[in-house]
Amino acid sequence: MKIIDVAIVGAGFGGLCAAIRLRESGVDNVAILERSGEVGGTWRDNVYPGCACDVPSHMYSFSFEPNTRWTRPYPQQPEIQDYILRLTDTYRLRPLIRFHSDVRSMRWLADRSCWELAVEGHPPLLARHVAAAGSRLPQALVPLPLHAARYRERGFNQAEVIARHVASRTGVPLDALLLQRLRATAPQTTLSASERRHNCTGAFAARPGRRSPARVALLDDVMTTGSTAAAAAEALRAAGARHVELWVCALALA
Repeated sequence: MKIIDVAIVGAGFGGLCAAIRLRESGVDNVAILERSGEVGGTWRDNVYPGCACDVPSHMYSFSFEPNTRWTRPYPQQPEIQDYILRLTDTYRLRPLIRFHSDVRSMRWLADRSCWELAVEGHPPLLARHVAAAGSRLPQALVPLPLHAARYRERGFNQAEVIARHVASRTGVPLDALLLQRLRATAPQTTLSASERRHNCTGAFAARPGRRSPARVALLDDVMTTGSTAAAAAEALRAAGARHVELWVCALALA
């Protein structure tokens, strides 16, 4: 089996830039493995209304390929994706890209001094070097649960309300029943850091019989604390999650 010089995982900004710079350095035996059918990464996937970047437009392009077509101070998703598409064509990167190639695992083959990449639906790929430039949306969106007594008092869980909106916009599956709160915790505002950690230890667990997906986003409203989120994330990891990220969100009143 032929061994390529560099396998780049992901055809977003990072992967495309890596390919451009490798070519400039004289490395042409490169393959870009992209799980989707188009370039763009997060700017391809996120198409909800109002999706935009909080970095000023004049700073949000490669220094070697500045974008002169921005129409506003902060770029929105369609303009960013258009820039990425033009960049791909300008630097003739499409022949390097293997679309619908989702990398499931990698292992080092010491006897051949290369990496073996398992690509879903394709034969394994051998590469001397791997540039991991991919990212992906989580497999589940989990709102931070309220304790049952608190839920009865309020009548709703604001984190779950927000999570339903976010899930509908991003396409990330909502799992509001994965995590449960086992006990009430004291208000955090007057506690020290160590007291907060102790206060939240063991406060969360996955529901009996439930296993967490490998990649999970834990969502809470703006009133969350780090110790609360850390305790909930630990419960998700105990249930099988390998990567837990925290999304702190707020509802905007129109």
